[in-house]
Amino acid sequence: MIKDARHAHPELTVVRLCDVFSVSRTSFYGHAKGDYTDPDGELAGQIETIIEEFIGYGYRRVTRELARRKKKVNHKRVLRVMRERGLTHRKKPRRTTTTDSGHAHQR
Repeated sequence: MIKDARHAHPELTVVRLCDVFSVSRTSFYGHAKGDYTDPDGELAGQIETIIEEFIGYGYRRVTRELARRKKKVNHKRVLRVMRERGLTHRKKPRRTTTTDSGHAHQR
């Protein structure tokens, strides 16, 4: 994206383009060389296979399953990756009490 803007507006400096797109210059030059790799890509793949195998697992159980598979990873990282990829599981709604037990009437 920045490379396209660089070609479209050659009068702008790399520093200015990085400021506009809120990207560090290190990231810009690393991406331009093609060195960019997703550090969580492999972990996300492993998490997806666990979730497909064990439907309903949350980040805690996924972290424990990764530990059983000899992959040492922090639970906070697992939660972040699951949130970023949309792999989190919705909580069940709490059951609401609809009976009023404190009324003045007899049974």
